[in-house]
Amino acid sequence: MKCKCGCNKKANCKNGFCHGHWNKNKKRPDLLKRNIENNPMKNPEIAKRAGIKPDNWEVWNKGLTINNDERIKNYSEKRNKNLVEIGKKISETKKERYKTGQIKSYWKGRKRTEEFKEKMRIATLKRIERQGTYISYNEKSIPFFKEINEKYALEGLYGRNKFKCKGYSLDFYSKKYNLVIEWDEEGHYKNEKLLQKDIKRQNIIRKHLDCTFIRIRESKINKKELNQTIKTITNE
Repeated sequence: MKCKCGCNKKANCKNGFCHGHWNKNKKRPDLLKRNIENNPMKNPEIAKRAGIKPDNWEVWNKGLTINNDERIKNYSEKRNKNLVEIGKKISETKKERYKTGQIKSYWKGRKRTEEFKEKMRIATLKRIERQGTYISYNEKSIPFFKEINEKYALEGLYGRNKFKCKGYSLDFYSKKYNLVIEWDEEGHYKNEKLLQKDIKRQNIIRKHLDCTFIRIRESKINKKELNQTIKTITNE
């Protein structure tokens, strides 16, 4: 079902609108306009008649700190003391409830297996799609992927139409040649070495798709080497 506002996005609310689109391009009613115009905080003349913030208005604690004002110091100490006491009461109550078995720790005895992590990644992707938003991608990569996609007729998915695999969204995927290309910013490297989490991700994707996997480093793009690799894959 598409959003009623006419944006052609998938509606993710029961009322038939995307989140925040129900009042898109709608004009404010006259009553609301009148209330805003008569708001003392917006209109200086009305504020003056209402007696709000006269010319001699001064904030009582302006410029005062714990060091130069005894009232603030006493208030802060009292407040902090109360917070500590409340925290102790809550922690003691929770400990008792844990002992009696009224509440149980969610993660106690659970293992974060690869299967569980995959389910969490897939759930996250579904939530993003349900909200009518797109998975983030590097816009600098789009012209590059567009060029090689058209040049070698790879029929690849990239940008907003990202291909999903095992809960991961791939920067570029060509089903025709079973080719994955990842666009890496400098944040994926430490001491000139690829981060372990990215290596692990690559291995999971490669094992699942049994694909050719190519990484492109944004700061060190070697077009000549990449073109030769793609020509070998496409048998050109």
